[in-house]
Amino acid sequence: MIMLPSVGIFGTDSHAQIIISLFKAAGFPVTAVWGQTLEKAKSLANELKISFYTTKIDELLLHNEVDIVCVSGTPHQYAQVCVKALSIGKHVFSSIPAGLTLKDANQMLEAAQYYPKLLSVLNHPLRFLAAFIEAKKLLSSGYCGDLIVCECSIHTTSLVKQNYDWQCDGSMGGGMLQTYGSHIIDILAFLTDKRAIEVQGTLETFTKQRDDMPMFRHISSDDFCSFQLKYPNDVQACVTLNSHLPSGFLQELMLIGKKGFLKIVNCNLYGQTKGSSEVESLYMEEYENGSLYDSFQDLVPGMYLFGLEQLIEGVKMAFESMQDSSVSADRRNADHNLISTAANFENGCHTRAVLDAIVKSHEKRAWVPVKQQNDASPPFWSVKESLLQENNKSTHLSQDLHKKSPVTNKKMK
Repeated sequence: MIMLPSVGIFGTDSHAQIIISLFKAAGFPVTAVWGQTLEKAKSLANELKISFYTTKIDELLLHNEVDIVCVSGTPHQYAQVCVKALSIGKHVFSSIPAGLTLKDANQMLEAAQYYPKLLSVLNHPLRFLAAFIEAKKLLSSGYCGDLIVCECSIHTTSLVKQNYDWQCDGSMGGGMLQTYGSHIIDILAFLTDKRAIEVQGTLETFTKQRDDMPMFRHISSDDFCSFQLKYPNDVQACVTLNSHLPSGFLQELMLIGKKGFLKIVNCNLYGQTKGSSEVESLYMEEYENGSLYDSFQDLVPGMYLFGLEQLIEGVKMAFESMQDSSVSADRRNADHNLISTAANFENGCHTRAVLDAIVKSHEKRAWVPVKQQNDASPPFWSVKESLLQENNKSTHLSQDLHKKSPVTNKKMK
C-alpha cells in the first residue's frame, strides 16, 4: 500500500483552507496547522479534523508527523518558514510571491540548493493547465514563428474583502501586482523560455477607503496595475491587471509571432497562422465544478483552482513513483524529474526581481533593468540533479565500504 507523506499547513486564511482541501482530496494526510492565534488555529483544526494545532512555528516544523510544509498566510513570513523547514529536512510547498524582497527570495533559493533531495515548489498553477502546456509545445515547434509581442490582461473583482488584512497593504504583499502579476511574469517566462531584462510599470490605488471599514483604515495596495516587459531578441510584453469588475474573472494571454499567434482565454487555447482565414480552437478545457470549486470560486478563480489541483496531483505522482511493494520504501522520497515543470525557488527569484523592478519603475517613472541571477551559475534543476547524483554515489560507496568492513562481516557471522 502506498503511503503519502504527511502535510503541515502554515496559515489559517481562506487560501490555507483551499490548500488543505485539495491536499486531502489528493489523498495526503494533513496532520498539523499553525495559526497566528490559538483561537484561529483551533477553529480551523476542528473544522477540517486536523489533530494538531499550534501558534509556535517550530512546533509545527519539528512535528514528527509533518513531512511537507505548505506555507500560506502573510507573505512576509514565507522566507523564514521555508528556510527553516528545508534546514530540518522538510519538503516545502510555498505560496507566492517568494518573499517580500529579493533578499528573501535568494535565502529561499540558497536553502533549496543546499538540500537538493527536498522538494521546494512554488504555487504557480498555470504551468499545469493543459492550454498553457500545449501553447508551450506549439511555440517550441514554430507555430508562431519568431515571437514579437505578448499581451496579457486580467479583469476581476476587488481583492480587498470586508475585513482589513494584508491584502489591503502593499508593503505586506497585497495588491494586483503581487497576487496576479507574479503568476503572469512566471507563466511568460515558462512559455517563452525567456527572462525579462527591463521593465516599466504603473501602479494605482483608486479605492483607498471602503464604507464597510473603519475610517482610520487606509488601503495602500494597488487595485490597478499596468507594466511592460522587455526580453532578449527584442520581444516585448504588455500586461494590464484590473480589479474593478463588479463580478466575474477574465484572463487573456496572446502570443504573437511572425508566422501567427496563440491566444489563451482562461483555460481555452486558440490560434491562427498566416495564410489561414479563421481562428482555430486548439484546446478547450473541460472540468467539472465539484463541491470544492463551488466553495472557493469566490476566493480564487476556477482556472487557478483547477491548476492548483493538477499541481498537487503532480506532487503526489512524484512521491508515489518512488514507492514500490517493498516494506522499506520511504514515503518521504520524491522523484524530482516528475515535478520539474513546477516553478522552483530560482524561478521565484526572477519573478521577485521583476516585481521589485516594476515597483521601482513606478517610483522613478522610467524604464528599470531587472536584476539578473549570475549568468555563470548553472540552472536550478541542473544543480539539483548533479547534487542528487553525488549524494547517491556517496550513499552507494558508504554501503559498499560497510559491506567490506571486517567489523561488519564479523557481526554478520
